[in-house]
Amino acid sequence: MAITPKQILDTAVAVGREAVNKGVELAGKLRSDERAERPTTPAQPVRRATPKPSGSPTTVGAAKPGKPRGPKSATAPRKPKRQAQPAAASRKPGPTSKHD
Repeated sequence: MAITPKQILDTAVAVGREAVNKGVELAGKLRSDERAERPTTPAQPVRRATPKPSGSPTTVGAAKPGKPRGPKSATAPRKPKRQAQPAAASRKPGPTSKHD
């Protein structure tokens, strides 16, 4: 079938209609953004209250030095560690070892 001038004009009109519809849609989106109220900012920034310093350790419930969970001193005397006994000296011969 041969292409007729009517088919060419129908195709051109359809493409033009689609372009106009997209343009109207885009213009509507842009117009709605202009109608939206812009956010306002205060003339002067809000001042925030400065936090008060924490109280002394006794007023906030901290443990006293030397008590459980209290501050530790790196120079405090340490308890002597127990010396480990050699493992071979404390072992008894097992049932799989043979003695002649």
